[in-house]
Amino acid sequence: MFAVTEDHRRFGREQIQQDLHKLDDVGLDRSGKEEIISRWLFGLTNQLYNCPIDMVIEKRLFDKYPELRPYQFVSIAKTQSEYLKVLTEPEIQKISPRLVMRSSTAMNCAYALFADWLFGNATEYKKPYKNSNVFALGEKLFSAFLSKQASKQARMMPPGEEYILVEEFARILKLEGWFTLEEDRVQTEQVQDGATNPDLLKQKESATVMYCLDTLKRFENMPLEKIKEIAFEVGLLGTAGIDYTNPDRRYSLKSLPGEQFTGLQMLVFMYVGFKKIDPTVNTGLDFEDAYGIALKLYENK
Repeated sequence: MFAVTEDHRRFGREQIQQDLHKLDDVGLDRSGKEEIISRWLFGLTNQLYNCPIDMVIEKRLFDKYPELRPYQFVSIAKTQSEYLKVLTEPEIQKISPRLVMRSSTAMNCAYALFADWLFGNATEYKKPYKNSNVFALGEKLFSAFLSKQASKQARMMPPGEEYILVEEFARILKLEGWFTLEEDRVQTEQVQDGATNPDLLKQKESATVMYCLDTLKRFENMPLEKIKEIAFEVGLLGTAGIDYTNPDRRYSLKSLPGEQFTGLQMLVFMYVGFKKIDPTVNTGLDFEDAYGIALKLYENK
């Protein structure tokens, strides 16, 4: 459960304190200023909670209810139009604290990237953000969604773990102290089948090491853009599910034509890819030990 206490609100206010002088030129009395500050604090935490979870929900709706896609398209188009005002209206930029403005616009940018991706790039909602100073930050947020979505669909995360994505967004935006996630009292039973059994994944560690080593060699002289293309394609395929328990080579990538890969190898491509693109991204894949061993072998040739 997402919770914001008085302590969190005080912490948030301290973080934007240096920019509150901007309100002096607006002509508001003290109560008016306090109301705007409260709106900023509530608005940013509300967006931080909703933005990543909305991505998960919209993707689930898109996959499960094709008949709703036209309505979904119109709804998201309206949302994007509203979000764009934060980027284009000078008055908002003039009085908003820098942290609030940067974080909110970055999440709007991430949602624009998500919408374009969801509709197969039939839209260009990301275009207005490309020349802004938050585009790279928006890409980081969207990359975090992709990696978590792939892990979720690969059944390596138990139900409810998508809320870790909220924490990941907060870490990227440096908003960790603005809220807390509290455990609810509902206990869920985790099914220990082949795709959710951590013991089985541990048994495959030797294979994971060799796949990591092979991928490090493969990526050695590859341009970063090509690595990003591979990692993102795996992330996209992962939203439909990648079975790492099956040893057969039954997956293919447009970015690596003429080859077929196992599910585990596909997940390794994404894991090592994000290590190259942005090592701070948490993919949700428990390959740290295997990657560490492979990296030592690679460095020692």
